[in-house]
Amino acid sequence: MFKTFFSILAGLFTAFVIVLFFETLLPYIFNMKTGRPDNKQEMETFLSLAPMGLLISDAIGLGIAALAGTYITILISNNVRTGIITSGLFFIVLIINFVSYKHPLWMIISGCILALAGGYTGTKIRKNII
Repeated sequence: MFKTFFSILAGLFTAFVIVLFFETLLPYIFNMKTGRPDNKQEMETFLSLAPMGLLISDAIGLGIAALAGTYITILISNNVRTGIITSGLFFIVLIINFVSYKHPLWMIISGCILALAGGYTGTKIRKNII
């Protein structure tokens, strides 16, 4: 039980570190001033002014984060179901993020698809190794 809980927690932590890495690094690459997460108006202004490349890279980062988080979860627990749980929890948090700030519709759709595809791929990769 503890191993299952710890593996899910480790997978979510891994996914969120990767998302944080992408969302911290990309504005510097694209030379954009980021909004403060506690200020909704600043964040929505940032998202509306962000270049397409930044938003595409961010959506790709969501897929990579889901893949890595799911993979780490299954690596620790040796149970594919825990990877599915991690992927589902990551997806729920992703939806909450999309609802909290106004994102472009294409980014919501592509982010959700890439996150689900990343979670599925992470599950399949690790399942074939077990």
